[in-house]
Amino acid sequence: MPGGVDGLKTWFCAQADQEGNYYWQNRVGDQEEIFPFGTDLRWLNYNPAFSFAEGQSPMTLSLVAGDLTQATFISLHQAQDTFLERSVWSFEAPNEQHVLLSTERMADLAKGKFLNFIDAKKGGPRLNTYYQHLPPASKSATGGTLRLGHISSTLGIPVSSFSGLFPEFLIYNKVLSRKEQLRVNSYLAIKYGITLQKSDYLNAEGKIIWHEKNNRAYSHRIAGIARDDISGLLQKQAASQQDAAPIWRIAVGAMRDHNAQNEASLPPATFLLWGDDNGRLRFPRIEKAEKPYLERKWLMAATGDHQHLSTQLKLDLTQLEVLTHPEKQVWLLIDRSGSGDFGFTHTEYYKASNTSQSAEVVFDQIAWDTDGSGTDVFTLQEGTDLLAQIDLQLPSCSLQKEGQLQLKVHGGVAPFHFEWYNLETKAKVAWIASTRKIEQIAAIEAGEFRLTIKDAKQNEYQQLFSINSEEVAATELLASYQLKTNEPLVLNAAGQAGIQYRWLTPSGQSLYSSQIEIEAVGDYQLEMELNGCVSSKKISVLAAAKSAFKAFNLYPNPLAAGESFELRVQLEESRPLGVQILDNLGRLIHEQVYPSYDFFRYRNKLIRPGTYHLRLQAGKDVRSMKLVVQ
Repeated sequence: MPGGVDGLKTWFCAQADQEGNYYWQNRVGDQEEIFPFGTDLRWLNYNPAFSFAEGQSPMTLSLVAGDLTQATFISLHQAQDTFLERSVWSFEAPNEQHVLLSTERMADLAKGKFLNFIDAKKGGPRLNTYYQHLPPASKSATGGTLRLGHISSTLGIPVSSFSGLFPEFLIYNKVLSRKEQLRVNSYLAIKYGITLQKSDYLNAEGKIIWHEKNNRAYSHRIAGIARDDISGLLQKQAASQQDAAPIWRIAVGAMRDHNAQNEASLPPATFLLWGDDNGRLRFPRIEKAEKPYLERKWLMAATGDHQHLSTQLKLDLTQLEVLTHPEKQVWLLIDRSGSGDFGFTHTEYYKASNTSQSAEVVFDQIAWDTDGSGTDVFTLQEGTDLLAQIDLQLPSCSLQKEGQLQLKVHGGVAPFHFEWYNLETKAKVAWIASTRKIEQIAAIEAGEFRLTIKDAKQNEYQQLFSINSEEVAATELLASYQLKTNEPLVLNAAGQAGIQYRWLTPSGQSLYSSQIEIEAVGDYQLEMELNGCVSSKKISVLAAAKSAFKAFNLYPNPLAAGESFELRVQLEESRPLGVQILDNLGRLIHEQVYPSYDFFRYRNKLIRPGTYHLRLQAGKDVRSMKLVVQ
């Protein structure tokens, strides 16, 4: 029973018979309403979901649920489109009560009251709860007519029949308490990959399995693997359904086509729930070694007997804001402390099980919460077959203390050849290691350095370091910038109080300021001085790009009529983008204008075969490409 909450009088959800045929069936009460799925078998988060289609026979049920003076109606649906307002369910009681849930609003038609929904993002699964608390004089509300997916034809209101998925529908003969509702909502949210906004997740015993306050920074796109026998919940694989194409799919054992096909064992009262911090899906332009990670991070909250679970993670590479560097691979990083700082002592690195040429990267045999802290934080790092984990301790000018660097090699084949090269003095230190022990570089001073590692197969890892003394905080300025057309480049190194700044230009001019306006290409030297301690950084300024477009691709092309395609565009800098679809005669089919950004995803579908042209415009720069619909 969902959430272990009593009072359930109607519960429609999917059931399968011994032959594997699926039905949408009322699982409680004496009524035996059974509706076959038919040939259009649909799924939501790897679970079967009943599908309402245009023109199908409507469902009108005579509801015998006892006294519904106090009642709670809970429905979960996903509309096929958002163009028309569609009826999800309506209920008519003998006392002339008539309530309606549509895709746009909740309505009490008898009283003429309407509550409109305000959705930040339409199109995804929606969980709705309606409470009914009528006065005692309404005791005649002992049943009524329940219409699923349509309304009475006599009403004459402009609401269309529902088209889309309708996984579950529940009616309780009482007003659920806040905790009872949360237990039911948690069951539905985990089962169908829905994110509960600003809410804890509870198991059927009322215990917290996702703590909203503690995990607030990771409250986006929550999904989970769970076994809760009281609720009848056995979710062995999952993906957030908030986005049309989830970036992660995670399973106990190995991912299967559907949840019921997954034969892996999941202990009772065990939960793995994850959410993200809504960071961008891109790797930062940072030449330093401190934070070369994806900007988005995920938190995994673990409860129950999970330490020995082996999971498989599948990553959809097409969701990353990366169109260049096809030779790069992605590594999975797990911060076992749950802090998200990915420190040297508590971060583990995992290489993908398959090749980087695939659009989907697989990480096998991943265990969670191995230290028993309750949470892990994970993210991605871009690299090659060879990667180095770095821990840098800065030198101190005032204490006359030298710096130190620790590193550990991941991937590659031993022996490993190391070189630590000073870009200013040209001095270098080189050595060879035949094991993966932690390597140390001592006596590090402020300056510009390059670390190079090569393995037995000549795989190479290289990292640049701009090292300052610990008294002078490192500037966030990058090692290189590109001029903009007809616009000066403004760089500001201001940060730590008390620092004296000096810019040395390629022409030899000195500028004593934290900020500089640059109009000429070349190498600029920034010097920062605090209490006699000086640090410097070289910044290269490149000529303006000849094109506003850095990269773009269109996939698939050609494609079948009605098949979705995706256009991804990466610009050299943030600016508005216009996208037009023109037919072969130059007639405008569709137009979309995006606000200023540097990465765009455009998805659409065309139902008529033919040759089309996609026209992209960023500023005065225009690009076009051909799209063939067969």
